[in-house]
Amino acid sequence: MKIKSFILPVILPVIITACSNNKPVSEKSDVIPVEVYEVISENYQHIVHSSGRLSTSLEQKLSFKTGGIIQKIHVDEGQTVNKGDVLANLDLSEIQSHVTRAWEAYQKAERDYKRVVSLYNDSVTTLEQLQNAKTMLQISKSDYEIAAFNMRHSTIVAPSKGRILKKLMEEHELAGQGYPVILFGSTEGNWIVRIHVTDRDRVNLKTGDTALIRLDPYPGEVFHAEISELADAADPYTGTFEVELRLKAGVKQQLLTGMIARAEIYADHGVMVSVIPVEALMKASGNKGYVLEVINGIPVKRTVSIVEIRQQNVLVSDDLKPGTMIITENVNLISDSTAITITKNNN
Repeated sequence: MKIKSFILPVILPVIITACSNNKPVSEKSDVIPVEVYEVISENYQHIVHSSGRLSTSLEQKLSFKTGGIIQKIHVDEGQTVNKGDVLANLDLSEIQSHVTRAWEAYQKAERDYKRVVSLYNDSVTTLEQLQNAKTMLQISKSDYEIAAFNMRHSTIVAPSKGRILKKLMEEHELAGQGYPVILFGSTEGNWIVRIHVTDRDRVNLKTGDTALIRLDPYPGEVFHAEISELADAADPYTGTFEVELRLKAGVKQQLLTGMIARAEIYADHGVMVSVIPVEALMKASGNKGYVLEVINGIPVKRTVSIVEIRQQNVLVSDDLKPGTMIITENVNLISDSTAITITKNNN
């Protein structure tokens, strides 16, 4: 009995001490260590990425004024021509006959008019007959001018210095009136790129905004351009808006119509956005996401609007003010009012 009474006082303090030591350990295990990041802001410039086809600003489909059989096409695709060079002509047999007939009718009407004038002066004919003769002279003259005009435009000539982009018809084919025969690109104009953008991008752009153009044949090189035209109506089939980019003068490389161009357009105006690490973003859906802000040592869930996601950072609208502390570690294990301890500041 003496032995038992001696052991009991010794064991009891040990048990009490052990229990008192276990309780703080259990409380500490509920505290989650986190890393935090201090939000910064920057001026965000909206960038639009798209691609299109390189062409000249003066690209024309050349045709004959009248229909007929193509007698000769004097150029090949890709050939460079000067202003006034003959590109193609029709067989003029039929058209020449129309010109000759119109000329003879005009000459006859002129002789008839002179004779009637002479008779009228001698009071042999009436004023009405004189007026009718004058009318016939004017009509026949107009017919001749039309025939001569059609004769001149039965030959296609280069409107300026340029390049033959494509032959749309061949010799001895029957060309309809106004039907394109040659696709011509003037080298006196500017090089342009036409792209299509969404309505969200369209509202951020305006004429004069700068752009960078990249072409696969010239890797590592960039060509500077600016917006020259903006569509105010969407394409009814695609729902996108056409944008014309004009390359700035001084391009030394050889450019060809049809090259595929990749464009980056920089909106002239910028907006202030907040920058946060990718790790801080949780449960993102569409342009909405959530972060955990630390307020007085307590995590609070905040909604943010996503502007752009980069490789390491996320740009959000000014929902978060500069200097705000947000959690970047164990964000999926934390909810509002979870006990946390800050172990590191990532700034």
